[in-house]
Amino acid sequence: MENTRIIAFIDFSPYSETVMDITAQWSSLLNADVILLHQVHGLMPVFSGKEEKQAVVQARKDEALKNLETLATKFLKKETSVFYHVTDRSLALSLNELERKNATDFLVFGLKGTSAVKQIFAGSVATKVIEHSNSVSIAVPQKIRGVLPKKLTVAVSSEFEVNSEAMRNLFESLKSSLSQIEFISVIEDFDDEKVCKERLEELSNKFKHICSTSFRYFNGEDVFENLRAYYLMGESDYLVLQKGPRTFDDQLSRKFLVNDLIHDASLPLIIIP
Repeated sequence: MENTRIIAFIDFSPYSETVMDITAQWSSLLNADVILLHQVHGLMPVFSGKEEKQAVVQARKDEALKNLETLATKFLKKETSVFYHVTDRSLALSLNELERKNATDFLVFGLKGTSAVKQIFAGSVATKVIEHSNSVSIAVPQKIRGVLPKKLTVAVSSEFEVNSEAMRNLFESLKSSLSQIEFISVIEDFDDEKVCKERLEELSNKFKHICSTSFRYFNGEDVFENLRAYYLMGESDYLVLQKGPRTFDDQLSRKFLVNDLIHDASLPLIIIP
């Protein structure tokens, strides 16, 4: 069986240290290898010759590699197996080459901007990577309360089937850190309340061998205000979302990816396939 790997997207912005902190802690927890991935930009003056462009790109790659090695030395344990991938190609293409079939990879991104979902995920490279990846994606804001999750809040949609295998794999991987998992759902007027509640209860019972589990649902006229208040209570370390059959961009307007909720709560996200 191939080793678990964490592929961290490093752009050397202030968010990179948070990404490295997450990568270091999770790699220790999961006994995972680490790949530090960086994209150098190949923008040049219009009249630059081919050889000149190649030389500049190579110089940028060499500098990026040294900076990645510095970050690795600062954050990762000496016994961690770390690899470096510096490219001038698109990150989506690079990731496609790095990812493995039937193996466990975690991707770590930074959440940036004053409006995390709108400015970073919508139409961004991260969206495309998440959309075409079968790995678990971890998206973190610059400031994060708990690096290792003790409580997960798992958003369950009434529209789509739950990927139980992906959930189980995630929960099992984090078992030694977790103390609570809470499943939540929004019940709207067109939903069958009884069916939604039974589904939440079924999930809660299914994974209670991992740790303490519970469920909660939100409905009524003030449903989103109540949901906002729930997030702002700050009880959860990570919000777990599942990709649906539609594109990830389309899901930004859906009930569990309300931009203001995630931005106000500053919750890191875990996106499962």
